[in-house]
Amino acid sequence: MGVFHMILNATVVLGIAGACMGVLLALASKRLAVKEDPKLARLTEALPGANCGACGRSGCRNMAEQLAQGKASPNDCPLTSESNREEICRILDIAPERRDSLCAQILCSGTQELAPLRFEYTGLRDCRAAMRFGGGNKACPYGCLGYGSCAAVCPANAIVLLNGIATVDRSRCLGCGLCVEACPKHLIRLLPAELAFRVGCQNPEKGVEVRKVCQVGCISCGICQKNCPADAITMENGVAVIDQARCTHCGLCAEKCPRKVIWCLKDPVAAPTKEEENNDAVLSE
Repeated sequence: MGVFHMILNATVVLGIAGACMGVLLALASKRLAVKEDPKLARLTEALPGANCGACGRSGCRNMAEQLAQGKASPNDCPLTSESNREEICRILDIAPERRDSLCAQILCSGTQELAPLRFEYTGLRDCRAAMRFGGGNKACPYGCLGYGSCAAVCPANAIVLLNGIATVDRSRCLGCGLCVEACPKHLIRLLPAELAFRVGCQNPEKGVEVRKVCQVGCISCGICQKNCPADAITMENGVAVIDQARCTHCGLCAEKCPRKVIWCLKDPVAAPTKEEENNDAVLSE
């Protein structure tokens, strides 16, 4: 009986101690609980849930937290639809902000036929990896390598490889800028979506050097500048630059350019031909 009573007493003591600890923990949890902003769940639901990082945050939850704290703008997320953006503004009780529509533009026109290669690259099909081999295998040091690092990070599948260079499908582009960060050549720019014409080259070298590495690179001849009736074109760092605020969209620059490096962006992206598909299939092997 002595042993039984000892076991019974120990059980009772442990039970009472456990109950007391439970009460103390319950009281502590209520007193020390961090109250969550009731708007947080609604904000998280209004965001796309892609966790792509295009907003500069670690994910949609973190973006929602910063929205609730007033440290982020509804316009920071490029993937959020217009209706969801308006819902976020209603949750935060703020007026919707105007968001400038941007679109990625690739400043290179040197396709496989127009821009020669220095050597055959057989490494990892990634632009950053290819850059480790003497800056890449393209003769033009400023040209698109065409291995799709930009396409790999695009959350909207807006970038395709056509005949050896990246091309942006403007109807899909969200203007998130992930491709800008991914390009090791720094030849992708976020420009206004309403842009009518753009210069597809960023090679700053003299014309004689540009001709050696590309059949369509800008040679700074100034013909586009001379023929522009709105004085919207200047030569900067050896490349023609179009002032979109002054451009009247007449198209004379594209028509007169002897290198055909000025493109009209109102034209839709053409579907790749069978030959282009085959060429890109070889590149991706």
